[in-house]
Amino acid sequence: MKRALLNLYKGGGCCFVSNDAMKAFVDQMKSFSSVLLVTSLIGCGFKSDKLIDYSNLIASNGQLLCDNGFLDFADSIDQDHLRKNLIASFDIYSTENFKIVHIDAEELVEYNFNFFIPRLSQLLERRGFELDVRVASDYENTNDIYINGTKVNLYTKRDLENGSFWDSGPRKFFKEINTQLASRNVSELFYLLYDGNDLHTILLTPAQHSIIESNYKYNQREIPYLP
Repeated sequence: MKRALLNLYKGGGCCFVSNDAMKAFVDQMKSFSSVLLVTSLIGCGFKSDKLIDYSNLIASNGQLLCDNGFLDFADSIDQDHLRKNLIASFDIYSTENFKIVHIDAEELVEYNFNFFIPRLSQLLERRGFELDVRVASDYENTNDIYINGTKVNLYTKRDLENGSFWDSGPRKFFKEINTQLASRNVSELFYLLYDGNDLHTILLTPAQHSIIESNYKYNQREIPYLP
């Protein structure tokens, strides 16, 4: 029954994403973000001088992110060009930042953790946090998993029937990890970005999130949200 419902909500097909495809997607996001913002501003009646002001705002916000430790966990050899990209185009989407991971809600709710856990673990290891995720022995009936030994019910039967499991599963997953991060005094938390097959997660401090929120006030879709 569960598998049939899952197939119904995913359109009866399977989605396989290669590493190259994922990188291409992230590269597209980097360029699309600025285009979408400018398009949004033009649509709101902004004149060219306002667009120039917005370009200055991007540079200012990019510098603020750098000043607030956005690149602290990136490889030192990459930090110079990553800093330039942040200031020039507010590129928060680069995987080289060691901040963002493509999750795909479909993979998560179907327990295909190998799709994203290896990369997620790399980010967390740089912050001194180990991640162990396992499915419960009766997960097909309970939808339970264990995150570092703590039981988490990803979604209920009702969530599955009404289709909200796409949303509730990722939220519960990252909410538990955030609880554990906070208990270990890690300054960042996982925020979610987009949804469905496009779901990403990004590690941010409250200050970094505030800067991103300010930068994307005319493009709400680009603002990460807490699970």
